[in-house]
Amino acid sequence: EPVKDMFGEKVGRRNLLNEFVEDNYFVDKGGDRYKKIVYTYEINCDLFIVLPPAQFGVIFTIRTGPAEFSKSIVTQRKFGGFLPSDCNVKYGAVHDTYGRIVPMSEEMDFLNFLGLGWIEPKERR
Repeated sequence: EPVKDMFGEKVGRRNLLNEFVEDNYFVDKGGDRYKKIVYTYEINCDLFIVLPPAQFGVIFTIRTGPAEFSKSIVTQRKFGGFLPSDCNVKYGAVHDTYGRIVPMSEEMDFLNFLGLGWIEPKERR
């Protein structure tokens, strides 16, 4: 939500999600893109927030892991990974040769883009 000064000029943004979470839960760690919320001593929740330019499908696939798989899907093929060599992953989004963001709204979109198809998370190596 934009924040304006007394003259109507935009001076920043108000993050309503941050306000809601911080007003209602104990936040152990976090910033605008990640929060560790403590419900009880036994129950914690890691909240990953996808903000533009990041794409949910890319972030979700990376966060599902495991670490070696996540590294391989953001590494270009010419360097031994699965990402097409004319693309790169920057700020949580796939960028093509011209710097345009390739839409990846779902995990399956990203896996298909990589040419992998669906792989159960427990089978990702």
